[in-house]
Amino acid sequence: MDDKRDDLKSVKIFLVSRFGTIDEQLEALVKALTELPTSEFSSLLLSLSTLSREQLLTRFG
Repeated sequence: MDDKRDDLKSVKIFLVSRFGTIDEQLEALVKALTELPTSEFSSLLLSLSTLSREQLLTRFG
Protein backbone atom coordinates (compact mmCIF):
# COMPACT_ATOMS: atom_id res chain seq x y z
CA MET A 1 0.00 0.00 0.00
CA ASP A 2 2.80 2.43 0.82
CA ASP A 3 4.49 1.61 -2.50
CA LYS A 4 1.33 2.52 -4.41
CA ARG A 5 1.02 5.77 -2.46
CA ASP A 6 4.67 6.56 -3.17
CA ASP A 7 4.10 5.85 -6.87
CA LEU A 8 1.09 8.19 -6.92
CA LYS A 9 3.11 10.91 -5.25
CA SER A 10 6.06 10.39 -7.62
CA VAL A 11 3.88 10.59 -10.72
CA LYS A 12 2.18 13.75 -9.48
CA ILE A 13 5.54 15.37 -8.70
CA PHE A 14 6.90 14.47 -12.15
CA LEU A 15 3.77 15.77 -13.89
CA VAL A 16 3.79 19.06 -11.98
CA SER A 17 7.50 19.44 -12.67
CA ARG A 18 7.01 18.72 -16.38
CA PHE A 19 3.75 20.54 -17.10
CA GLY A 20 3.40 23.09 -14.28
CA THR A 21 0.01 21.88 -13.06
CA ILE A 22 -2.13 18.76 -13.10
CA ASP A 23 -5.43 19.40 -14.82
CA GLU A 24 -8.38 16.98 -14.92
CA GLN A 25 -7.00 15.07 -17.92
CA LEU A 26 -3.60 14.52 -16.32
CA GLU A 27 -5.18 13.69 -12.95
CA ALA A 28 -7.19 10.95 -14.67
CA LEU A 29 -3.93 9.44 -15.94
CA VAL A 30 -2.21 9.29 -12.56
CA LYS A 31 -3.89 6.13 -11.29
CA ALA A 32 -3.59 4.39 -14.66
CA LEU A 33 0.12 5.19 -14.81
CA THR A 34 0.76 3.79 -11.34
CA GLU A 35 -0.95 0.54 -12.31
CA LEU A 36 1.56 -0.13 -15.09
CA PRO A 37 3.93 -3.06 -14.65
CA THR A 38 7.12 -2.02 -12.87
CA SER A 39 9.30 -2.13 -15.98
CA GLU A 40 6.85 -0.01 -17.98
CA PHE A 41 6.39 2.42 -15.06
CA SER A 42 10.16 2.85 -14.76
CA SER A 43 10.48 3.40 -18.50
CA LEU A 44 7.73 6.01 -18.37
CA LEU A 45 9.46 7.92 -15.58
CA LEU A 46 12.67 7.96 -17.60
CA SER A 47 10.92 9.21 -20.75
CA LEU A 48 8.54 11.66 -19.09
CA SER A 49 10.85 14.62 -19.62
CA THR A 50 10.73 14.09 -23.39
CA LEU A 51 7.02 13.36 -23.83
CA SER A 52 4.69 16.21 -24.68
CA ARG A 53 1.38 16.47 -22.88
CA GLU A 54 -0.39 15.32 -26.04
CA GLN A 55 1.92 12.31 -26.43
CA LEU A 56 1.32 11.31 -22.82
CA LEU A 57 -2.46 11.60 -23.19
CA THR A 58 -2.42 9.69 -26.49
CA ARG A 59 -0.23 6.93 -25.12
CA PHE A 60 -1.95 6.45 -21.76
CA GLY A 61 -5.24 8.34 -21.94
